[in-house]
Amino acid sequence: MAGQGRRDYCWRNYLSGNTLEMMSDMRRQFAELLQTAGFIDDKCPRPLEAHGQHARNHTLVKAVLAAGMFPNVATTKPGKREAKWHTIEDGKVKPHPSSVNSFVSGFPARWIVYNQK
Repeated sequence: MAGQGRRDYCWRNYLSGNTLEMMSDMRRQFAELLQTAGFIDDKCPRPLEAHGQHARNHTLVKAVLAAGMFPNVATTKPGKREAKWHTIEDGKVKPHPSSVNSFVSGFPARWIVYNQK
């Protein structure tokens, strides 16, 4: 996509071109780290594409994310106005009022991962 076409696409879809570029760079850096650690073959020309065989297995991806974030995992149950959250450490918890998840009444999955308390 040409420069103007990229800007137009981002504008129409409420995206930041700079953020997308940063995410692409981070993806490349992550692939290099995986290669350095020996998880990906150094000779592979497109390492992430070659190792994305489970990318569409949403159950597996959710399990890996949950395991990687443990113990930052909470259970959720639907509520009338907002979902009910529970953690092993703290019991009943609530997301910060400015969180995008603050007033969601329910989630499609029973588990949710979070970054900070």
